Amino acid sequence: MNPDVEFRQISTFDAVSLGRFDCIWMEQTFHHVEPRKDFMQLLGRLLRPGGVAINFRRPMAGIPDPVPAFSTARFQDDRYYTDSHGVSHPYGNERITTSGRLRRDLQRVGFENQSVRHYRLFPNRPWADKWQGIEDIVPAWIRPAFTHYNVVARWPG
Repeated sequence: MNPDVEFRQISTFDAVSLGRFDCIWMEQTFHHVEPRKDFMQLLGRLLRPGGVAINFRRPMAGIPDPVPAFSTARFQDDRYYTDSHGVSHPYGNERITTSGRLRRDLQRVGFENQSVRHYRLFPNRPWADKWQGIEDIVPAWIRPAFTHYNVVARWPG
């Protein structure tokens, strides 16, 4: 491992005091973050010029995964946590977030989109692995419907 690499698992809202980063990796998190606009702006403040934000979305259930998000209870901002600075933040909402929505939101606050990769259509379960061949031949125009994706965006500074 490169001695210049350090991994930390912390709340993004608490990370400002740590300085600026070359890369922020978000796995299975963005669709829970509230308030989103504040979070997007915070990402820009946390990244050094030229730094990248990587969002990795890999729902366990696949296609059925977003269905619970349509429940109105899942859209309410009624749960909060208090960070180390005494600031209260809503959390825990299960919201459907497409790769296109994420790219547009990042662009609105100044990010440059670098890449998007859609890579699974079926659930992330062993029984669905036999369908991988179908996923490999799906036309490119259908891929944005895949529930598994990576979005990489660069902060120009």
